[in-house]
Amino acid sequence: MKESIHSGHRKRVREKFLTNEFEQFNDHEIIEMLLFYAIPLKDTNPLAHELLNKFGSLSSLLDSPADELKKAGLSERAAGYLNFLPKICQFYLLDKNYAYQKKYSESDLQNKILNYCLEYSDTRFILILFDALSSELFFGSISFNNNSELINITNKLAVKYNASSVAFCTIMENGVAYPSKEDVGVVSVLVKNMNDVGIKLREWYIISDTEIERMSETNEFTSFFRGDLSNDSK
Repeated sequence: MKESIHSGHRKRVREKFLTNEFEQFNDHEIIEMLLFYAIPLKDTNPLAHELLNKFGSLSSLLDSPADELKKAGLSERAAGYLNFLPKICQFYLLDKNYAYQKKYSESDLQNKILNYCLEYSDTRFILILFDALSSELFFGSISFNNNSELINITNKLAVKYNASSVAFCTIMENGVAYPSKEDVGVVSVLVKNMNDVGIKLREWYIISDTEIERMSETNEFTSFFRGDLSNDSK
């Protein structure tokens, strides 16, 4: 009988999430919704309030050991479920941001690059290698002392991973999302070396602060993306 008082409540909460995601949710409402999937056919609102009061925050609740959650009144199933959530979230973020052999939309790839730059603020040059199906083979920053070393490292990695295409990301420090003459010269040599071994330039990104520009959309660098620029070119 008690559940009938709350008939349709879970549906309304889910509809609120579908409309606003969690933007208009209080912490106890998020906990309440999480408990929907661990405790069927029961009003989880009072329990959500109790758990929030006891643990102090959503993150503290989810980070607590299963034994502590059971002491707070949760069943083994519910405690195990809440304990599981941070772990799957961590795995999701690792897979989303760093998993290899993965295809990305252009917007997803740009977001990954920008997030990487924010996390590793000392990054100056990023290399991304792709196979023939455009799945990612390698993603990482390149540390180098001079341009010759950068070219050598890039060549070795491209051959090691048997890449079919490559993307370069140059991080600018002058606040302008446009390459310097020196950058153009270095990338020109990189592209020629890649083309010599059958690897095409997929994209060259210029990054400044949180701005990212694609050089494939700039007429000045059209020749870099044709795939016929080599060290034998006149």
